[in-house]
Order: sequence, then structure tokens, then C-alpha cells
Amino acid sequence: MKHLLSGMVLCFFSLNLFGQFQFSSLDEKFIIGSDLSGHLRHTSCHSYGNTDFSDFASDLYASTWGEGGSRLHYKRTHTGDANNVIYEGTVAIPNASIIRDVAILRHPDINSPNKYCVAAIHADASSGGSIAVYEWTLTGLNLILNYQFTPNYTYNMSIDAIRSNVAGADAYTVVYESNERLYSFSGMSPIANALGYPLIGNHTELITNGIGGRGRLPDVALTETPSLPNNPSGIKAYYSYIDLDRQLCYVSNYGYDDLVFAGTTTPVNFEHLVNPMTYLFTGSTNCLPGTTLPTFFYSPGPKIDAPDRSDDSWAVIVGQHEFYTTLANNSPNTCTWPMNMNKMMQLQMTAAYKHNSGPVYDIVLNNGSLSGTTDMSTNLTEPFTDYVNQSQPAVAYGPDGNELHFAWGKTKDDPAMNDHDYIGLVYSPGANDIITAPSGEGYRVIDRQADLMPYIPSIAFSGYNDNTMNNLYTIFTSSVDNTSIFPEGVYNKHPEWGSIPSNGYKPLNVSNTDKTNSLTVFALPNPFNHSLMIAVPASLQQDKYEMVIWDLAGRTALRAAGTIPDINRELDKWVKGTVAVDNNYILQLKSQTSRQQAHLKLTRMTQ
Repeated sequence: MKHLLSGMVLCFFSLNLFGQFQFSSLDEKFIIGSDLSGHLRHTSCHSYGNTDFSDFASDLYASTWGEGGSRLHYKRTHTGDANNVIYEGTVAIPNASIIRDVAILRHPDINSPNKYCVAAIHADASSGGSIAVYEWTLTGLNLILNYQFTPNYTYNMSIDAIRSNVAGADAYTVVYESNERLYSFSGMSPIANALGYPLIGNHTELITNGIGGRGRLPDVALTETPSLPNNPSGIKAYYSYIDLDRQLCYVSNYGYDDLVFAGTTTPVNFEHLVNPMTYLFTGSTNCLPGTTLPTFFYSPGPKIDAPDRSDDSWAVIVGQHEFYTTLANNSPNTCTWPMNMNKMMQLQMTAAYKHNSGPVYDIVLNNGSLSGTTDMSTNLTEPFTDYVNQSQPAVAYGPDGNELHFAWGKTKDDPAMNDHDYIGLVYSPGANDIITAPSGEGYRVIDRQADLMPYIPSIAFSGYNDNTMNNLYTIFTSSVDNTSIFPEGVYNKHPEWGSIPSNGYKPLNVSNTDKTNSLTVFALPNPFNHSLMIAVPASLQQDKYEMVIWDLAGRTALRAAGTIPDINRELDKWVKGTVAVDNNYILQLKSQTSRQQAHLKLTRMTQ
């Protein structure tokens, strides 16, 4: 399954617009903020449950993001208790420019049964592609390999891994794009070799089902089937990608064992062509469409997932848009659109899935065709901004492969949705129908805090797998504040599996629908140097709060709890007890009563 042995990453679905809300098991946590070398565009994550470390049985979590401040984050917790963190940290991979994906594997040394490693793929500083492998020790990560798998330019890449029951080891597959061609290699860990690194199989160019056998924006997912001809492991690799014209989206497959020993080129097997979107606008005499961009021109590409074990199942999600760059507005001015203005007519979040060797079904997730949903694909909010189309969606299978979880950046404003960042839904591939909330609604709201929309929404799921975990690992981007200095952050969350189909996920800001009582925090002074205090509105001063301050690298600078005066005393100690250096921080204040939270950018200036 996509993202080896784990719980699923679901950016906390919440039924904010419907029925009773219930808290998820854990609140989201700020990991790091953008260093402003580029916006945060990509997220990925992976989890591996119930690992047999020599000291404690542990659950492992890894995540990556880019472009700005691209890093690898790791976290080890006690098994079944994501709140009980043994340690966590963030590393900058040597020579890495943009880290694109990650998987957790058994340690490559076959004589180290109680050890694990993290494999992260990245575009390196020389524009080639590399895989960095870190040993997961009792105290953190230790780099053991940083292997360049191609010197050619690559940016779009993906990795997936599952446990091979036949081999008794973890199998993985990497796919990457270079010069509008797709390449892939597979490997295994552990494996008997004297060098102490995972097996890395032959590299092969995938001859796709697209134009000229080429493709763009690939993703990969693995599933172990009961049997597969000429592939003793039974593992099948599914690839999703779009064609060179950015007009079509394909799913193809190939056997894992065949990939390990593949030749220079490998023709993949056609699986499915995602149903192309039907265009709405035909124009009129005085309002003619201009240049139509390809359906996937802005798309970050499709995302695909598969269960660890299945009778041949997979699911894919991808956004399609109908977009016109200019308008021919003839005189008299009767066109309802402003002249010379870009216009997006519709943005459909489309999906396709196959369940246990059955037929392939195409569905549209956001056009109101599914039970309990409304149309959020047309009449989009103007003016058009391209971050909506660049939103990275997510898909992941739930327990036993009987539930699908989809999520995407909100495609339009809706009075019922308020200011939430992401929309999602839960779907039953066996029943070919949506799993609605208790009160009948289909959409699930995924949010961190109202009013703060990320520049480019990006969400990642780590799906269910054989090493059962009681929570779903979720990684997503969100705005930190309303300024242009430090606008973006990466967050993670661990909702419980059992809450997904019935209750959804509660946004932490429980008063999103009543903004008159929303939590606001002020810092005095800001910028600060030798003194600092915070204040909240008079109606909220009697509450008790939890406060955390992070620096730009995601390190915790201060934690405090209690009343506002209690917290201000801790702030005063912190300011007077630390060396004054110019720096930026993020302050999070959370009410212990309402669970609302607010964020504030702090700037320390010594001059």
C-alpha cells in the first residue's frame, strides 16, 4: 500500500458544517515554517507501527515538505500512544535541494532484526535525483547512504514500500520524471550484502501508455496480490501520471519482481484512463473563449494508493480544470467576465478506483454527484488564483482496504464551509458509494484555523497497513499568520481510525462558525527585546491556556500553561534569561476550555 506499514494520513476531516463535532484524539502540531526560499508546495509522509526496537515497542513517523526550507522530520512514539513521544527531530539532508517523498523500511543489515531506516528521495543540489537512507537508532537518525540514482535533472518523484510476506523483507519502488520521460527502480531491505545498504535494482525507462511512451508527474503504489505470473512476490506496482500534452491522466501497472531485474526500457501495462472532464463553456457572439489551457496545466499530478494486501485494488485522485487565459469581449460589452481576465470555469476533483479485481469506476468528488454533497466545482470565486489548481490532493485506504479517504484544497467559497482550508470525504469502494456523516452530509472539513489559507494547499496521507496503528498520520500546510513575512507552516496530526467514518475530525478552532468569539492574541511589544507579554480580549481573560513558542527551524523555545498572568511570568523569565539575538518566532496560544487556538508571529530585534 502507498506508504509502508502505517496508520493513514488524513488531514483531520471534520464535520464542521454538520451535526455534532467530537474532538480527534490529538490536536495538530506545528513542525516547521517556510524559510521563504520558496513556498511550501509538496508534502509527504509515512508511518510504520509496532516496531520491535530493543528498548521500547515503537510507532515511527516520517514526513517531508518543499520547496521552502525542505526538510525530513522524524518522530518515534510508544506503540499505540502517539502523544507519548520518545523523541523527534528535523534534519536537512546533505546536498538535497527539494525532498519529495519518504518511506520507512527495515534496516538494510540482515543481521539487525530490531532496527529500521528511513529512505527519502530528493532532487539534489546538482539537479540530479538521490535517495538518502538514515538508520533509525535508539536516539535519532544517522545517515548511512546518500546515493545519486540519476545525474540528470529530475524534480517529480515518488516512493512506496510494503512488507513482502514471501521475502520476509520490505519491498520498495521509486518512480521519477526526467526530460519528460518516466524511470523506475525497485529494491528491498534487509538484504544479504556486505555494504550495509538496501538492495537497489536496475533502473529502467517506463514506456508509458501516453503520447510517445512518455509522461509527467508520476506517483506509485504497491499492493501484494495472491499471485502474479512471473512475479513470485505477488507484488504489483501501480503508476499514475499525465501525458505530455497535460490533457490525460493514466494508471498503468507492472510486476515488482520484473522491475527489480528490468532492462533498459520497460513497456508498462495499461490499467485505466481517468475519465476526462467535460467542458462547460461554448461562448457567444460577444463573449468568446480565449486560449484554453490543458486540463492538467496547473496540476501537481495525480496521487495513487493501494492496500498492502488485496485482490488487485487501487485508487487515484487528480484535479482537472477548465481554464481560459483571455477573453474576446466584442463590442458592445456584453460579456459577464472582465476583459483580458483569466477565467476558470470549473475545477473538478476526479477519482477512479478498482476494488478486488472488479471493474474500474470513475467518480467526481466535488460536483454534487455524490450523496450529501453540493457542487463546489463550478461558479468558482473570482479573481482566479493559481494556488487552487496547484493544490496537492491525497488518497489513502483505511483499515482492511474497505474505506477510501480523499482530500483536496477547497475549490470555492461556500457559506456552509466558512473559511476551511481542505475538503475531504470517505468512500466505500465495495458499496460504490460515499460514507456520509451521521446527519447525512458527505463532505468532511479539514482545517487548522479559520481565515488562514495556505498559499498552495498541500495534504498527505499515510494509509493503513499491516502493522496496525490506532491513528492516522497526517501532514498538511497552512498559513501561520496574515503577514507576508512568515506565512506558511507544516503541521501534523494523529486522528483515531475509529472516528473517521462516523464522526469525522473536529477543527481545533471550534468557533469557526461564530467568529465574534474567536480567540485573538496580542503581543506587547512586538517587535520585542528585553520585555514581552501577551493579552487576549477581556471576555476570554478568565480562561486557562497552553502556550508554545517555536523558532523558524521548528525548535521549541518555550512552553507555558495557566492563566494569562501565569504565562506572562514565564515569558518574562524567558526573555530575561536568554541571549538576545535577532530572530523570528511563532507563538501558539490554545484555550483549555474551548480548544480554540491562535497564532502570532513574534520578532526579536536587538537594535
